[in-house]
Amino acid sequence: MTEMRRDAEGKRHQIFGVLLLMLTVLLAICLVSFSSWDPSFNTQSYRTTYENRAGRWGAAVSDGLFQALGLSAFLLLPPLAIVGWKLIRGRASGAPLMRLLGFGLLVGAVSAALQIVRPGPPWW
Repeated sequence: MTEMRRDAEGKRHQIFGVLLLMLTVLLAICLVSFSSWDPSFNTQSYRTTYENRAGRWGAAVSDGLFQALGLSAFLLLPPLAIVGWKLIRGRASGAPLMRLLGFGLLVGAVSAALQIVRPGPPWW
């Protein structure tokens, strides 16, 4: 019974890892194809079509992430991919809360540094 439970839990982790990797790819597409002219929650535009390759939701997600984090939004991609890969491989991650806290501090520091170095990209 316990072996069957471990196998089911392992499969669940693998499925979640694959979904996390797919989310990472979709998020990368959203961020890379961001257009400031796309209509979103806080942007009013005369356009009815979206240049973002992920469509309406991609435009909204990328706009929200760039509004909240700036160019540091791209820092979300590597940890999501690493966690997804570790879940697929069945490897444990030690001290997840400390890693999450450290990642939050890293994103904040990089956001501040990018704002000091360059106020914003020309296409914003």
